[in-house]
Amino acid sequence: MRASLIPRLSRPKFAPSLFIRNMRERELRGRFWRRAETEARACGFQALELMSTLPGIKLYRACGYEEEDRVELEVGDGLTIGLLPMRKELR
Repeated sequence: MRASLIPRLSRPKFAPSLFIRNMRERELRGRFWRRAETEARACGFQALELMSTLPGIKLYRACGYEEEDRVELEVGDGLTIGLLPMRKELR
């Protein structure tokens, strides 16, 4: 039996963060993303959602994600990080 990237779930779960540093990682990201979407469809998921940091917005747009309203995450000492909730419908 082959391992699945996405466990059989009845409700959404969070996935670990991904940070892309170089071209080799971009290639791996593309393969990972296609497989994750295939697995999610097979598990019955209808959409994928994520929180993008501002530098990642262009990358996720290119992968078919659409933006929602930007939010600010307070990280302490009065500092905040801008995040953009993004969603992709799985068809």
